[in-house]
Formats: sequence, C-alpha cells, structure tokens
Amino acid sequence: MILRSLELERFRNFTHKEIEFCDAINVIYGLNGYGKTNLLEAISVACLSRSFRTRNDNELVHFEESNFKILADIGLDGGLEKRIQISYNCDHGKEILINHTKTKSIAELVGSFPIVVMAPESDSVTTGPPQERRRFLNILLSQIDREYLKLLQDYVRILKQRNRLLQNARENRYKFSEKVQPWNEKLYTISRTITEKRSLLLKELEKSATPIHMEITSHLERFSIQYRPSFNLEWDKFEKFEEILNKNINLEIVRGATMVGPHRDEIQFFLNGKELRKFGSRGQHRCCLLAIKIGEYKLLQEKRSETPIFLLDDVYSEIDEVREKALNDYFLDLKQIFLTTHESDIKLDTKPEFGKEIKYYHIQDNSFAYKEMIS
Repeated sequence: MILRSLELERFRNFTHKEIEFCDAINVIYGLNGYGKTNLLEAISVACLSRSFRTRNDNELVHFEESNFKILADIGLDGGLEKRIQISYNCDHGKEILINHTKTKSIAELVGSFPIVVMAPESDSVTTGPPQERRRFLNILLSQIDREYLKLLQDYVRILKQRNRLLQNARENRYKFSEKVQPWNEKLYTISRTITEKRSLLLKELEKSATPIHMEITSHLERFSIQYRPSFNLEWDKFEKFEEILNKNINLEIVRGATMVGPHRDEIQFFLNGKELRKFGSRGQHRCCLLAIKIGEYKLLQEKRSETPIFLLDDVYSEIDEVREKALNDYFLDLKQIFLTTHESDIKLDTKPEFGKEIKYYHIQDNSFAYKEMIS
C-alpha cells in the first residue's frame, strides 16, 4: 500500500498541515523538536488507531486544544483508494471513518493498513520488561489476525472479572469457588487459543528474521526466539490448568490478581544460545531489532497480502557503517518508507544505485519544504 497524503489538524505541534508523499523513500529531516517524530506518529494513528509513543490519546492533542483530526489517503495494492479519518475528542473519545463510513470496531482498521515501526521506543522489545515484548507481539498478531484482536479484548474482560472476584474474596470467601469456576473455564479456553496463536507466529517470525540477522552480521552470530508461556501448551485438559490455579489461589487472593495466563507470558531472544536481554551489547540489540522489524515487515506482507508502510524514526543515529549498509540494501526490497533524521545524518543522497524515488522534506517551525527528488 502507499500513503499518498496526510492532513493534520490540532495534532501534537501541528495546528494544520497537508503533506503529499512519494511512493518510495520519504526522508523527513530537521532539528529536534520541530515535529519529525510527530509526523510518523500521526501515520501510526491513522493506520493502527494508536501511537507508538503513548497510550494516552490526550497527549496527541495540540496544546490548549480539546481534539484532533487526521485524514490519510491510501492506495492499496489491489488498486482501491481509501480515505481514513481519525477524529478524537477529549470528552467523547475516538471515531474512525473509512471512506466516510463509521467503523463498528477497531478491527476494521487494524491490519487493513499494515505498518511496521522502528523507533527509539522499539528498543524496549529486546531490552525492556516482558510486557513490552507481549505488546509488540499483540500489535503484530492483531494486524495479521482479526480474530486475535477480538480474543485479546475478550481476554482482558475475563481477566478483569476474575480479578474482581479475587479482590472481593479478601473480605468474604463465601461461595467463592462457585463464583470463580465459570471464569476459570473461560480463562482456560481463551488462554489456550491465544497462546497457540502466539507460539505459531513466533516460530514464523524466527524463520523470517533469522536469515536477515545472519546477513546483517555476516553469519557471525546465530539468532533465535523462544516463547515461554505461563502454562504448558501440551495441557489439553482444563483440570490440569485448574490445578495450577488452585495451587496459587491464596496468593492470588492476597494480590487480587490472576497469576496464570497470556498476560504473564515471556518472549526471549537469544544470540549464540545466550539471552540477548542479559548478555547482548547495545550494537547486538540494535542488530537483532533490525532483523525482527524487517522480519515483521515480510510476515505482514505475506499474511495480509498487502505491502506495509515502514516507519523509521532516527534509526541511523546508533547504527554503525556495516549495519547501515545492510539496512540500506534492504531498502531495495521495501516499498514505501518514511525516515526521520537530523540534516547532518542524511546519507541516502549519495546512493543513486537504489534506483528508487527519494523525496526530502525539511521540517522547521511547523513548516515543510521539499528539498529535492532523486529517481
């Protein structure tokens, strides 16, 4: 797919801005603080309904305003043209329109316009706590599998209901077992399905990312992914799951929280058999993240039969020349790219061998200027 144009109203530092993009490489450059990342963030909201920087939509509203609007014109691979409108009001929440028709659920948007984001915040996928890796996996799976997004929403609802029973049991355990039993069964059924989907996808992601990582590192390191669910995938009966719940029930009541389920799963990345999070250098983390993100791109393209947009926010600042060359080489395989950088970091204009259109946008004081176009 191709993002043809973007119109922003009262979004972050933009009061009103309309921008047209080229079909290949779009480089947004300028000093920090002028809105380079905000522009990529708006693209993320248009395609996913959510920012890659914050979960609080109020933070996206222009200073001293109460709402924002994003309009995005997108051409799909099959030739269809779509207009997305995301409107947000601090009092009434978010509204999504596709071709002027209000969507019934977020699932109509998520996955229909696939994107991959690599930004400084993405570092938490390999360096951060388990919830950051689960969040990465949830977003990827939700773009690939609409059923998964609904399962995730149902799971959150079931978890809240069961946790409420656990919290109430601190004061009164009367008929607690009878009350919690139906929620235990629901928790097991949905947990098993979510876990199976996660396990399958991570195997496919490893298969996609491993050869990319080998090429980037000149075959010097071996990359792998392991999924560690909080309960055994081989448990095919509810009774075995319930045994674990009963074993932990007193602690769960004290904490008022469910201790078994997909919300407790872990994803681990390994280099040469050693856990990346514990033993990897900063360069190794960055290299693995590059492979993961390009692998994510290829998976989305394959599963959705739609070419994703690739957003790269300030990725060149910490990439050495070897990895930079490897990343540039992969540009040949990608379609539309949005890349932010400081002016002094622009290096693509010396690489005409790309054979791809490159359009530069100089952002300064809430304004854009087209610098040049190479094709």
